[in-house]
Amino acid sequence: MPDSLAQPTRVPVRTVLVYFSAIGYVAICLVFTAFATYALSSGLAGVSTASRLISLLAGYLFILAFVDLLLALIFAFVFHGNVFAMIRFMAAGLFFVLPATLIIFWLTVWFAHPSQLSSAASLSISLVLLLLTVVLLGTYIYARFVEPYRLQTTFYRIASPKLAALDSPLRIVLLADIQAERVTEYERRVLEKTLKLKPDLILLAGDYLQCPDQSSYGFAVQRLQALLKELDFTARLGVFTVPGHAESRNGHDCFDGTKVQWLIDQAAAIQLGQVSICLIGLSLDTGGRYVDQPPHLLGKLDSAHFNIVLSHLPDFVLDLPADHAIDLCLAGHTHGGQICLPFVGALVTFCRIPRSQAHGLHGINGTNICISRGIGMERGWAPPLRFLCPPEIVVLDLVPGG
Repeated sequence: MPDSLAQPTRVPVRTVLVYFSAIGYVAICLVFTAFATYALSSGLAGVSTASRLISLLAGYLFILAFVDLLLALIFAFVFHGNVFAMIRFMAAGLFFVLPATLIIFWLTVWFAHPSQLSSAASLSISLVLLLLTVVLLGTYIYARFVEPYRLQTTFYRIASPKLAALDSPLRIVLLADIQAERVTEYERRVLEKTLKLKPDLILLAGDYLQCPDQSSYGFAVQRLQALLKELDFTARLGVFTVPGHAESRNGHDCFDGTKVQWLIDQAAAIQLGQVSICLIGLSLDTGGRYVDQPPHLLGKLDSAHFNIVLSHLPDFVLDLPADHAIDLCLAGHTHGGQICLPFVGALVTFCRIPRSQAHGLHGINGTNICISRGIGMERGWAPPLRFLCPPEIVVLDLVPGG
């Protein structure tokens, strides 16, 4: 996915729900502040200094929550629809400021109105506040430290009459959006697990290193290249890659000296006995979100071949003509939304593909497209969280069939 500065200068319509969520959250904070003020007003005159300080701190945290979300909205509009900035501020308010206000509110009531806690209703309210605080903090811990590393392997089976001459399934492994700030044991685990799947072909869908500065990028490149060489990261039919937004900023040197081959608006022919496979790799321009016409490479394909298109962006599939000869499209970029909500799904995906199809295998515009949830997380302004959207290695087994 692109960083915040690479976003277009318009606010996508699909982010309106996020803006309304922020406004609603501000309203809730204001209502809760009014309730707290009313609840405390009757007892502040006779309470101790400590209780007064706690009450003031509670008010301060409520104001902080309001300012936090107000800044989120300001940043979102000032920076041309920087939804990452808004989500980051909202996450800070939800997972840090709100639990703190709940704790301080309860302590304030405890010290200022201890007699009120003796009633059954007050005890019930206290338990609800405590449970809500635990849920919020627990959700943050899970989304920050557990799910981002809960690597899954997703298997799909693609059948085509063009593959009738295959003696055994052809296994493709798709990796997308590693997006590491530094190469760690997690990235090693991803690459080792990929090789253990015994792929015939490994395809990489862009966005590999997203470092905060050139110095750390240079070090990460060295670590990545050394790791690929150490593991002998290759497959029987090769390892091919296309550029993502990170490579458009940093260049294409991250795989120098390895067995990974770039395909940038180019095609590679793969022959397996009587089966001919054509692999086309797209640049960001030809796979991009605002392409009005299909990329020129895709209009010259032999319909007798099994044609695979690899792109960082998935949007090109929407622009294909009705008579295209593409059998399978593979992409990344969306992270599956990275943060999903129950009954809502992905909040943002930064592409024109419907949010409900932002990851997984789907039939769109007369072909199959598989969009990976990715390996890593968006960096920069985006909160380093994954929720209800774990990282994945995608395995596609190509077999003969109808």
